[in-house]
Amino acid sequence: PGTDVVPLSRAMNAADENHLAAGDVYILLFRENTSGKYEYAYRLVPRSFVEGTDPLGATYTIGILHGFPQSDWSVNFRAMIVAGVTGSDMDEFEKRIDGVNRAENPMEAARARLMFTQVGNWPVTRKLPMWGESSSSFKLDAENMGTITLLRAVARVDVGVNFEKNGDS
Repeated sequence: PGTDVVPLSRAMNAADENHLAAGDVYILLFRENTSGKYEYAYRLVPRSFVEGTDPLGATYTIGILHGFPQSDWSVNFRAMIVAGVTGSDMDEFEKRIDGVNRAENPMEAARARLMFTQVGNWPVTRKLPMWGESSSSFKLDAENMGTITLLRAVARVDVGVNFEKNGDS
């Protein structure tokens, strides 16, 4: 009580944990279909990647440039960003979402398949994957697709044996 110290459960400090490298960030674009749902369309890597001035390395400006077909310029898109993963992680993810566009809500179905596994213990020097989505749609010619907050689906669980409460078993 009364302290701002958070116990660390990993080997990285907060600045290292929040730091992203351009090669670890992937942008997935979902194109709006005729029923108003968003179908998986593109996997991109950042064309430009500028770190913000936050001392914890928690803000970035990411630019994309891609040879989009002219037919996509007038369509609404939403973005999902996945960070802290490898290219092979993303290859596996794309295999899991193959056919997702046939689902009633393709973007939701893709999100449900966003899982990464590690055989054995997770290496303490490997960052935990993060993901986030644009909250609204945008056109490809927009200068800004908005702020996307990245989250980690992680919980700390302490397991104990023979805990006692008030001296009782």
